Amino acid sequence: MKIRAFALVLLSGPTVYVVQLLIFVLRFGRIDADTVLQGLIFVPAGWLMALPVAFFLGRLPRRSQRLWLWGFAAVALPVSLFGMMMGGLFGLVGVIAYGVLPMLAAATVGYVLIRLVSRS
Repeated sequence: MKIRAFALVLLSGPTVYVVQLLIFVLRFGRIDADTVLQGLIFVPAGWLMALPVAFFLGRLPRRSQRLWLWGFAAVALPVSLFGMMMGGLFGLVGVIAYGVLPMLAAATVGYVLIRLVSRS
């Protein structure tokens, strides 16, 4: 894995955690210690969410192709964040299933479409 891809994966976990805390504060207007501790469940989900994006970014040779993949990931990000919040009701398995699967699907579909379009 390239250094940039590793940095993307490494930083995505804490970033998703902070975003989830900000969403909680904006929604409820407060934050307590339980929320901070329970929110740590989003860190591994953020790491897993970034893995397919980093994987496919490393396989696209041109910058324009990578930008298109970033676009697919940007479209899937709100769906993944919402899925993580709803999946949090089911614990770590729910967070990973409902948060990671939309990003995995978007990155895979994006990669396949980009490869198909670039070959024609």
